[in-house]
Amino acid sequence: MIFSSFLSCTKDVAPQTPEQLLTAHAWKIDEIRYLQNNTPHYYKRGGTQNTESFSDEYIEFFSDKTGKYYAQDQSSASLTWGFANAEKTILQYTLQSSLPITWENLILTKGSIRYTEYYDRYGTKSLAEAIRIPK
Repeated sequence: MIFSSFLSCTKDVAPQTPEQLLTAHAWKIDEIRYLQNNTPHYYKRGGTQNTESFSDEYIEFFSDKTGKYYAQDQSSASLTWGFANAEKTILQYTLQSSLPITWENLILTKGSIRYTEYYDRYGTKSLAEAIRIPK
């Protein structure tokens, strides 16, 4: 009788919390569709049908509930952030002294953030669906 045994090594890795996933990377836009003041806009990284450019825009969230937003025009702004519900599917962040920006239907993974975004800043109303990927 011949016995054969195969050993497999599996590493038990604890699942990451939403906070750990969010703060693990800087996040750049991969794709965004948005309506701003009733005008549609679209951007896909590497795409040819873009109406806007977000190639240099990204956001960083830090574990101390602060962060930094880097705009397409190379300007930046400090931010504060927090989850707005116990399930951690709604995130709100505030850029310096502006009104909060809300991400709902938030799905966080190691490789992407998917969300619906809305805000009303200085009379500019915006509603978007976006996917961000690690920078």
